[in-house]
Amino acid sequence: MKILGSITATGTMKNFAKDTTKTVKLATEIKNMLNGMCTNSKHQNSYEKIDEKVQNISTEKEFCSIVDSISDDKIISQAVMFKLTNQSWEEFECNKNIAQLTSEGNHELRIDVEDWDGNKRYAVYKSFSVGDTSTKYQLTIGKYSGNAGDGMSYFNGMKFSTYDQDNDKHGSTNCADHSTFKGGWWYNNCWNYKNDAILNGHYTHRNNTQQGIIYKSFKKTSLKKSTMKIRKV
Repeated sequence: MKILGSITATGTMKNFAKDTTKTVKLATEIKNMLNGMCTNSKHQNSYEKIDEKVQNISTEKEFCSIVDSISDDKIISQAVMFKLTNQSWEEFECNKNIAQLTSEGNHELRIDVEDWDGNKRYAVYKSFSVGDTSTKYQLTIGKYSGNAGDGMSYFNGMKFSTYDQDNDKHGSTNCADHSTFKGGWWYNNCWNYKNDAILNGHYTHRNNTQQGIIYKSFKKTSLKKSTMKIRKV
């Protein structure tokens, strides 16, 4: 599994929680990930350059790669266990990498979500691509299958928005800067209370009906964990 851009790093929180120095180090590592680099304390010997697969990326940049003999899925977004501040348009640099990857060939998106009771669900979209910067990273997804419910079709064709780049369809509100969401996403008209999925929202704990990791076709309250992965098909 090759991590291209990550909202958090799985498993690192408990390793650093009791050590202030290491907690500061973790915060720095997360910032680096959001700037296009990845460091994971559990896999210090698993670094692999993927510049050959993603052109136009500086050869000086490395991405953390967790070697997995079963899967070559590429993790593009992951959220678990703690929250980050809202990120700017430039800080979502990983979108450039996702756009480059999905511009070549056909890709499938898989979303895995988990609630606070350990219940897990998944959603698969048979096609997935993100446009380049000229399209504001416009999202294109295909047919849904799985058991989590269709939380993403509502965003098909939407442009990416952040607190400093309002590209949604709401006439008066920047969804990414609204107190309900606080995170970059392919927002449509901010609210679709039946089915929407907002996986990059401001992280919160269980039983929050508005903020956090939201996948409402599975659960009406915030989730513990989500992962978005793509693979070439």
